[in-house]
Amino acid sequence: MKIGIISKFLPERDGIAIYTENLSKNLKNVEIIRIGTRKSKADYTINFDSLDFHKELKKIINQENLDILHFQYIAPWYGRFTLNYPIIKALKKIKIPKIVTLHEVQYKAKGLKTKLLRFIEKKIVKYADRIITHTDQQAEFINKRYYTEKASRIYMGIHLKTHTPIKGKNLLLFGMLSEGKGIIDLIKAREFIPNYQLKIAGRAVTKEYKEKILNAKKNKDIETKLGWISEEEKDILYRWANIVVLPYRWAPYQSAVLHDALSYSLPVVVTKVGAVWEIVDKFKCGVIAKSGNPESIAMGIKKLFLDYDHYRKGIEKYKKEANWLENGKKHIKLYETTLKSCK
Repeated sequence: MKIGIISKFLPERDGIAIYTENLSKNLKNVEIIRIGTRKSKADYTINFDSLDFHKELKKIINQENLDILHFQYIAPWYGRFTLNYPIIKALKKIKIPKIVTLHEVQYKAKGLKTKLLRFIEKKIVKYADRIITHTDQQAEFINKRYYTEKASRIYMGIHLKTHTPIKGKNLLLFGMLSEGKGIIDLIKAREFIPNYQLKIAGRAVTKEYKEKILNAKKNKDIETKLGWISEEEKDILYRWANIVVLPYRWAPYQSAVLHDALSYSLPVVVTKVGAVWEIVDKFKCGVIAKSGNPESIAMGIKKLFLDYDHYRKGIEKYKKEANWLENGKKHIKLYETTLKSCK
């Protein structure tokens, strides 16, 4: 079986690039052809937002005799100004089986942006042969919303690190920093818990938002490291932390930051928005707070520390089901059933 995986790959600075590298390493006994963006280190590199995207894929399919195409999907990759027309056309025109991992699922369609994302999502579900989501609720939503049975859940994937968090009250917020991540809410939350240490690390999406973070934390004992964080630096940050806080305001995805935290056996405080809280709720590996509510976030942090070991037990349950080895096996099983059903 020969699988073409379409995604960003390292050294692209992107969380899904890291995800796809981990997936590729854990797909045993199948041949993987990596099809990446121009900046990716892959077997083939093409322009994802080109109107000839499907033609380039067809050339690779014929040259490599591929059995399946597996797309990693996030909207901005495939034509911000063409409403993802390149990937929609590719899914429609290409004849071999096509699987799409939806790293975002649009539960709500409020405002023009999310309505457009929902419209694109509908087209992708229509033309794909199988859909992968990262939570049960996401798969259930896709199947119910679009009157299909194509969607199934495969957990995002988690590393089996051996790490015992140090004693302390160290809070970490890590990742791509934007308005939707609720950074300012966490800075305000710390006013209710002044004896906790807080570090904010990651690259701000704009210079303006970077300044907003710096202004919000001015005259407060909060450490920031704003910019791209290497894997070595990230390891140091996670080993310093006792918990990871995800105070998101918009999160139609499963978070790579959440899975990094759980890899280090760090319980989390997440807000109940989008899909980011669903794994935490199912496996009881953290506390769920109200989105946009600094006091609720602070109370969630206090609650977690009162029963810290209980939430760490939930992490161990999740690791058994979501480690990368199991993730790879489930993907291969889906590839096999997809091939059989599409013959």
